[in-house]
Amino acid sequence: MISKVYRERAALDLEGRIKKVTVNDINVPIKSITRSSNAVTVITDRSPTITQIKSVKIFDENNALITERSSQVDVRDSITLDFRFTFEVI
Repeated sequence: MISKVYRERAALDLEGRIKKVTVNDINVPIKSITRSSNAVTVITDRSPTITQIKSVKIFDENNALITERSSQVDVRDSITLDFRFTFEVI
């Protein structure tokens, strides 16, 4: 079993490594990255130019991929999106 202290340390490491979010390979500025115990939450700025979501990627300080999600979601006109990701180290 992984100890609570180790999970919190891994979450702290992840919090420090997340440096970039892209949607459809377009950089979306990060608004905030917060950690609570063993969970890390990333919130991006709003992006009014995104009309369809095909992929979302999160990268570290070396531009190495941390995680990626693919989808086919259309965004309605006059809607601006921000993105929120929460990672829980278990």
